[in-house]
Amino acid sequence: MANPLPNLMNCHVQPGLNASCDVLSSTPLFPQKPVVLTINQVARIIFNYGTGLRQANQVVALLELIPASSNVVIDLASALTNLAGDSAATFASIKAMLVMLLNPQQDSVNGTAASSITFGNAMANQARLFFGPLLGEHDVENGGFYLAATPSAAGRGVGVGNQNLMIVNNDAGLVAATAVVFFGSDH
Repeated sequence: MANPLPNLMNCHVQPGLNASCDVLSSTPLFPQKPVVLTINQVARIIFNYGTGLRQANQVVALLELIPASSNVVIDLASALTNLAGDSAATFASIKAMLVMLLNPQQDSVNGTAASSITFGNAMANQARLFFGPLLGEHDVENGGFYLAATPSAAGRGVGVGNQNLMIVNNDAGLVAATAVVFFGSDH
């Protein structure tokens, strides 16, 4: 069962990488201030509240504690809890996603030394998201992250038959503390 990260206001990753996903908002979600995704000040997308170009109206942040050699499947077409505490938040499209494998320096409570995770191919009803036509997989090493985003109004569609994201803990002995953040629209 995923745990919401209600206080996830930024997710700075590693000093050399300088990646962040600051949620500069008041509740509910971010009607007064935009959400900013930045990597080294080189790549930056600002999402204002809405469902159009460079807009999002749902932000969901989850902490998945995946047992050794196990996996979890996140169903993006089902109700999830967003940062405003709405437990019935849904996505019609994803505009950005961040997947982090937390180490103890990033999260002193949940982070572990788990070696790596693989996410992507859920076998059934795989969410295509940013994976392309071959429904690929991506690896994230301990302390690392994967970030993908699009400013387009359409985003990456989510729906029945195109909804599941599987995350596999590749470590045989340690729990993988995985933070997953989705920005998107509910219609």
